[in-house]
Order: sequence, then structure tokens, then C-alpha cells
Amino acid sequence: MFLVPGYLWQYSFEYLYQGEVPVHLVHTAMPEFAHQIEAALTTSQSLSEVKVVDWSNDVIWAGDEDQRLAVLFDKYGLSVGAEHYTDFQIRNYTEISLDRPWTLYEFLDPLTVNYDGGIALTGLAAGQGREQQSSQSPLDMKEGSPFWLALQWQTAPQLGTDFAISLRLHNDEGSGVLQKDYVLWRPDHSSTGEGEQSEPFDSLHLIEFPADLPFGAYELRIVVYDTESLKPTVELGVWEAETTIAHLQYSDSH
Repeated sequence: MFLVPGYLWQYSFEYLYQGEVPVHLVHTAMPEFAHQIEAALTTSQSLSEVKVVDWSNDVIWAGDEDQRLAVLFDKYGLSVGAEHYTDFQIRNYTEISLDRPWTLYEFLDPLTVNYDGGIALTGLAAGQGREQQSSQSPLDMKEGSPFWLALQWQTAPQLGTDFAISLRLHNDEGSGVLQKDYVLWRPDHSSTGEGEQSEPFDSLHLIEFPADLPFGAYELRIVVYDTESLKPTVELGVWEAETTIAHLQYSDSH
């Protein structure tokens, strides 16, 4: 089965596609997105592999749909590599689990990080594979698999500023060993500065550990910054740009 993000051009796709493999067009702004994907897979007979199309941004702009789908299938499937083409890649998954309801996360650990730029980080969910872990204690992470992270945000209405985040992993000596930056997008592909929206929204991230990362204790820190000026916003009352949001214990998979 193929899952193809980009429902806005579905009629063009349905006109052009001549293959026999079942295709479902998806959009992460759909209500109950994870359950909709699960339902589509459940209707397929003899499901052995799912191929998720990941478009390059200059072909179809899809916000962070690639990250949302990657997190979902990391939880309920097994990644078996990707096929790379000029304008897209196809991510392949097998061993699809349909024995429990699909959800992006089971619970949110509350956070209260209010920034002077008019945005707040209000919750965190994290895990590896199918298992979510509480961030109230160090996250037990094993080598060989990425970990997923869901962050819940709330913005002031008419914010007018587009924000990005920098996720940074530091060892117990305080040295940075990994940094990943992401622009924040709502599920409807709008940025934080667009419109008058103020309802909470989630950002989803699937993060690979470096192959040579030593085992040990780490801190996961975050910086929120303006995408235009690159100036960070700081936490109110603390007046620091970098905030620790979780601790990790990275160890052998055996």
C-alpha cells in the first residue's frame, strides 16, 4: 500500500496514477489523523508493506507531514529503508502493528516554559519505537533506533512571528553532541506567525542518534528562535535562551 501526503491535488494524482497497488492520500490536518491512517491500513487485505511518499519541498509543500508520518510509523512499523528519486523519496515499512489503537502519543508530561516572544511550551511526550516513556525521569534510550518527541505549543493570537526550534543533546560534561533544527508548523501547514490562531498544537520529531555516540547520560535542551532574525526568545523569569526539557540515558541495545 502507498500512503501519499498532499490531498489538495488528489484529483490530479488519481487521474495520472495507473498502478494496481492501493493508494491512500493523507493529510495530517485530518481529524484523528493517526486513527485515520490505522483505519486505511485495516481495510487492506494481506498488508505486508507500506510505502510512504515523502515529497521534496519544491514539488509539494507539506510542512512537517514527513516528521508526523515518520513518528507514527516508527511506533507501529519497522523501517526497512528508503528509495530516493529526483523529486521525492519512498520510505518503506513492514511488520505493521494493528493490535492496538494508533495514536501519536499516549500522554503528555506537562511543561511550563513561557517565552518573551509570545509562545509557550506546555507539554512533552517522548519514546522509542512503540513504547512511550515519562520524561519525569531519565528516558531510557537504546542504540540502533531513533527516538521520537512530541512537543505541545501555544501562541498568543496575532503573534506575527514565525518560530523555529533547535533541539540539542549535551553530554554530562556540557558539550553539545547533536543539534537538530525545525521550523514550527501547525498541522494545517500554517506557521506560528500566521492568522489569529491561539489553540495548542503539537510538533513531532524523529531524531537519529549519531552512530558514534558514546553510552552515558545526556541532557536534551531546546532553543526557540525567530526564523527571520535568528534571534532566540528567552524564558520569562529565567532570561535564558536554552532550556533543559529532558534527561536521557543512552545504552547498549542488549
